[in-house]
Amino acid sequence: MSQDGYWQPVVRCKTPDCADGNPIHLPHPDLPETTEPQPNWPAENWHPLLVCKYCGRGYHYYAEDVEWISTHYYTGLPDNDLMLLAELRCAQPNCEHLVKVYLGSDVRKKIREINGKLKTGIDDATCDAGHAPAYPLDVLQINP
Repeated sequence: MSQDGYWQPVVRCKTPDCADGNPIHLPHPDLPETTEPQPNWPAENWHPLLVCKYCGRGYHYYAEDVEWISTHYYTGLPDNDLMLLAELRCAQPNCEHLVKVYLGSDVRKKIREINGKLKTGIDDATCDAGHAPAYPLDVLQINP
């Protein structure tokens, strides 16, 4: 591990009174050391829906929302933090696109807590074609 640390991409929770969601660490596959230049990431078309692990509210984030901070977490996330990808079925019967939602979580959270945040934090979630998720929520897969 570098003594200087690593560049870590983060966003700030958009809920005004969510002090704990600042910052939200984003997973990045290969964090550069702070002695190296910051990566040119994410791409301009990046716009995931991220649900804050603290307040449970979800918002779309864009490339201009990403900041780079110095961290000592060489894995990219603080100890016990997870960023889960939930894939939901689209509400349009013939739509092949999945609704993808990123959920900030903690390794100690129970599945019902994760499901609760999923239900309350996805008001703006859509598939790539712009359709809402099907209700009741049908989680096809959750990946760390």
